[in-house]
Amino acid sequence: MMRKRRLWADLALLLTAFIWGVAFVVQRTAAAEVQAYVFNGIRFLVGALVILPFASIRARRGAGSGQPNLKSGGVMTRKYLPGVLLAGLLLASGAASNRLA
Repeated sequence: MMRKRRLWADLALLLTAFIWGVAFVVQRTAAAEVQAYVFNGIRFLVGALVILPFASIRARRGAGSGQPNLKSGGVMTRKYLPGVLLAGLLLASGAASNRLA
């Protein structure tokens, strides 16, 4: 069981490195073709669409032992919303200011 987990962890790390490397080439090419804010908007939209299925699965299963699932109110409650919005605002501001420099 532990070996199987280790294998999945190693494969996830390899996939992450592959995506990171490919994304660098794509970003360099796309940045020259479209405006900076359009590029960032598309990039964040694609990221959200990729994460959405994983977040949905995690919410249905519960985040871990003792964590609520969707049937009992969801993994993310309203108390986390201000922090999530602040983090999103800071991320978007950082991405936008990176393009202005």
